[in-house]
Amino acid sequence: MSVPMVGTLTVLQYLLGAANVHLKARLAKNPLPEEPNSLALTDLTECDFPGYAPVVDPVFSAPVINELNYAEAVSTPIIWTAGTIVTPQPITAIYITSNVDGGPDNLLAVQPVATGVTIDEDGQEFVRQVRLMVTDLAV
Repeated sequence: MSVPMVGTLTVLQYLLGAANVHLKARLAKNPLPEEPNSLALTDLTECDFPGYAPVVDPVFSAPVINELNYAEAVSTPIIWTAGTIVTPQPITAIYITSNVDGGPDNLLAVQPVATGVTIDEDGQEFVRQVRLMVTDLAV
């Protein structure tokens, strides 16, 4: 996300703190292009293994300015737990969507997952932290 003319820390604080903005942490199962920054929400196929559900309003640390001069916040560990698995399912990315006042979901961030992660056991957990960063660099 590129945000000119506005403080990046303020933007991230708004995204994480506004009562009418809701984030969802989701898992994708389809192969990703090498450059995931060009993805749209419709390019991602959400996981659907038994027990899966998006995590609504994950908890994030207070935003700070990091060493790259980006506003950054990191989630607490987010846990997805499989139910009864019938068919193995890969996890290719974690992605964050946002909506305002219950409106449509918008793609906010995509974080690819290392190859070889597959949900294939009953009760298997997938645990990750998500990093959100906002920059004021023009792209």
